[in-house]
Amino acid sequence: MSIPRTILRNLSFVTIAEILTHIISFLLIVIISRLLGSAGLGKYSFAFAFVGLFAVISDFGISTFSVRAISRDKEKAQKYFSNYLSLKIILSLVALILPITAILLTNEPLEVKFAVSLASFAMVFNYISYTFRFLFNAFERFEYQSIYLVSERVIAIILGIFILLKGYGLILLISTLILSNFVGLLITVIITAKKFVKIKLGFDFKFWKFLILGSLPFWLIIVFRTLYFRIDTVMLSFIDNYVTTGIYTASYRIIGALTVIPVILTVVIYPVMSRLFQDSKENLKLLYEKSLYFLFLLAFPIVIGITLLAERFIMFVYSNEFTSSTIALQILVWALVFIYLSYLMGFLLNAVNLQNLFTITMGVGAVINIILNLLLIPRFSYIGASFATLLTEIVVFFMLLLFTYKHGYKITNIILYTKPILASLLMGAFILVFSFLHLFIIVPLSAILYFYVLYLIKGIMKEDIEIIRNAIYTKK
Repeated sequence: MSIPRTILRNLSFVTIAEILTHIISFLLIVIISRLLGSAGLGKYSFAFAFVGLFAVISDFGISTFSVRAISRDKEKAQKYFSNYLSLKIILSLVALILPITAILLTNEPLEVKFAVSLASFAMVFNYISYTFRFLFNAFERFEYQSIYLVSERVIAIILGIFILLKGYGLILLISTLILSNFVGLLITVIITAKKFVKIKLGFDFKFWKFLILGSLPFWLIIVFRTLYFRIDTVMLSFIDNYVTTGIYTASYRIIGALTVIPVILTVVIYPVMSRLFQDSKENLKLLYEKSLYFLFLLAFPIVIGITLLAERFIMFVYSNEFTSSTIALQILVWALVFIYLSYLMGFLLNAVNLQNLFTITMGVGAVINIILNLLLIPRFSYIGASFATLLTEIVVFFMLLLFTYKHGYKITNIILYTKPILASLLMGAFILVFSFLHLFIIVPLSAILYFYVLYLIKGIMKEDIEIIRNAIYTKK
């Protein structure tokens, strides 16, 4: 199968799975917000954010390191898997115990302590399942990743809705996630055993050392990225209260749902970029540049549209209790442009063996985010947390831009980026003039107008698609 066909096939599976899972996950958040209120949503978000801080212990970056290695040499799959599985079980148990111990030492309410403990048990199955899921990515068989994601989330949303509608509350809700994550683990075990490798433990301690040392740069990236993606929620809960955490989460989750686009693209092309780095660096540069522009032309109109329609989005998705989330959303949405581009830049650095530079970037970003949250949250609450996130993403973007430029991965046609900006501004004017229209009418009309204008001013070119195709056309 040719690489273009492989990308198209994988993109289809990943797109469907990611969209469905993001919708399901977001729907659960909406239901929690409506039935448990801002305080309930704040406690739920805090529990998983707090546990997530310790999740970095469960992997050490071995999965990313192994995906790169196996995508280049499939014969290594069994050895990597068996030893990774053994390590993963040990690390996951540590990641289970630490957050439970840590939360018990705090003065948080008993309900929150219980929620964190249950969230830790739910996540341990997720940690172990990733040992199997990384193989799906390495072999570029994303249909299996899709089966796992959709199955797990469907079970979670069905059980979650049932529990909440019955009035059982936060604790039992989190308990249901233990079951859904366990089922997800079973699915990955069955698929791996039937399609990829034997399920067995490996105890090659010399190889363990190799895995850990080789993975450390990736692990540090995960640590730093986890810190500045989750620390705001944790700090907001500790410094302020669970109500403001819920208000912030309501906006942040909308942004999180919209990051599905760069996630889909980067997951699919990361193995391809790793392979092209060995086979054709010029084709890699073309693939990177066109992908970067594609992400920008999708991100910028989203930013303009949500900025102008933020309050209506909040009211439609949540309830009157969350109107305060509007300002936070208008701030956070501007981070999307930088998140979209940074996502691809980071994966590029990993693919070309420059993960140390990505590590440095994430480290700086984490430190800046913590400092900004410490300075801004006490004075401005969730608004301060929103600005802290935006400023951090800006810094991370410019650092990654500098590193990629320095190593020859440049944007050769900056003027081209003015076309999506112009089309977005015209779309924004349309929204202002026809703001009286229903949300379900103005959003699709605005999108149609944007792409039509972009087509007219040649912001979308058939030649660009051909360049990408030619850049990546080789046989496996």
